[in-house]
Amino acid sequence: MTLLLSRSDVSEIAWADGGRALDLLIERIEDAYSQLHDGVAAQHARIYLRPQTEARRPPGLFSMSALLPRTARMGTRLMAITQQGKAGAGVLVLFDHVTSELLAIVDDELLHSYRSGAPAGLATRMLARPESEVVACIGSSTMAMGGLVMTSRSLPNLSKVLIYSPNEERRSAFASEMADTLGVDVVAVDSADIAAAQADVVVIGTNADRPVVSDEAIRPGTHISVLARNEVPMTTFRRSRIVLGSRMAQRELDPPWSDPIPDGWVDAELSDLVGGTGSRRTEADDVTVFVGSGPLAMWDVAAAAVFHEEGTRMGLGMSMDFSA
Repeated sequence: MTLLLSRSDVSEIAWADGGRALDLLIERIEDAYSQLHDGVAAQHARIYLRPQTEARRPPGLFSMSALLPRTARMGTRLMAITQQGKAGAGVLVLFDHVTSELLAIVDDELLHSYRSGAPAGLATRMLARPESEVVACIGSSTMAMGGLVMTSRSLPNLSKVLIYSPNEERRSAFASEMADTLGVDVVAVDSADIAAAQADVVVIGTNADRPVVSDEAIRPGTHISVLARNEVPMTTFRRSRIVLGSRMAQRELDPPWSDPIPDGWVDAELSDLVGGTGSRRTEADDVTVFVGSGPLAMWDVAAAAVFHEEGTRMGLGMSMDFSA
């Protein structure tokens, strides 16, 4: 039987039992990186299917697939692309790697936010100072939401969140939403620098292709998660310990960063930290940066697996026999 999970099912699963599925997602992402480090995970980069036209980004289809042999799961993210490359409807399709059974089809709209933020949550656990209490969130997009939520799962001492995005009405609404979601003090502030200057951890998820916070606002000891574009000044990157979600995915970004990070500045990939071959924070004053803007298909497989298991446990979704 195949489990079909709607967007409302995903939302219910995510926050059941105090967010159990979100914590499991970070654990499963860590396991995926362990499989990647050990050379057993297999995945391919984004594949775009578009008509041959003069338009730079015509509508089409997007897919990326991965298999994780140790957990016997494999799957694909399939999404429609609208004009100018904007995301349309999308699903995650999950298979059993051993039996080839179709296990689940999951709506990707909300889950994508948590899946994109989960590596940042894992990186925060590995790189941020364990006593960190204050998070700055720059941006109010669904990606920023996912990054903030998943980061909060890795900060047991979290007490305050500072929110900035350019639109005052939007940032105030987002702050109110996140206060209800996280159960901590969440305050909208008037600039990215005001937020970052008070923070132990900075989460950045905007659509800007330029720095949105100044180097002077980043205090010694800060951990930064960059979720989308090159929103951190090169001067900050230069004085930081940089960990990439994946060198391969970062190189294959479409469109590429306008100001790429030189390879020589990169300390490690996240798989190196998980596998024990890369160093974490060594000094309390280190500035660390996780760059998670290059997505990996194994994130999708890990997310689909967790929500399939939790949906089954909770009796949610609709079961369908496609062979009937």
